[in-house]
Amino acid sequence: MPGAVPSSLGTTGSFENTPIFDETGKKPSDVDVQKSLFHKGELSFGVVLGFCTGYLIKKVGKLFALAVGAGFIFLQYMSFKGFITVHWDRLEGGYKRQLNVDENGQVTHKDVRTKWNSLVGILTHNIQFKSTFLVGLYTGIRYG
Repeated sequence: MPGAVPSSLGTTGSFENTPIFDETGKKPSDVDVQKSLFHKGELSFGVVLGFCTGYLIKKVGKLFALAVGAGFIFLQYMSFKGFITVHWDRLEGGYKRQLNVDENGQVTHKDVRTKWNSLVGILTHNIQFKSTFLVGLYTGIRYG
C-alpha cells in the first residue's frame, strides 16, 4: 500500500522514505509547515502593542519628571521666600520606602531592576507573544 507506514524498520533502521500525513490523510506541503511555525499576525500584534506601551511609558515618564522638577522648583522657591519649611528628610524616607526593595537603606541598581522586572511581569502576564512584545516595548521606549 503506497504511503503506509511499514510494520518493521527493515534493514536500514530509518523512516527516511516514509511520508508524513496530516489528520485529513494528505501530505502537508512545505508552505503549510512554514505557516504553522511562523505567525506573522501574532508577531506584528506583539510588536505593535509593545511599541505603544513603551511609547506611553516614555511619555508618562517625561510628564512625571516634569511634574517632579516643577514641584521641586516651586517648593524651593516657597522655602526661599520663607512661606514654608520643607522637611526633605521625610520626603527622602518615603522615596526610600517605596524603592528600597532589599531594605539595605540605599536605593541601588538592583532595587530599580527589581521594580522594572515587576513592571514587565505585570505587562506580560498571560500573553503568548512576550518576546515580540518586549522587542516592541524596548523600541517604543528607545525611539518613542
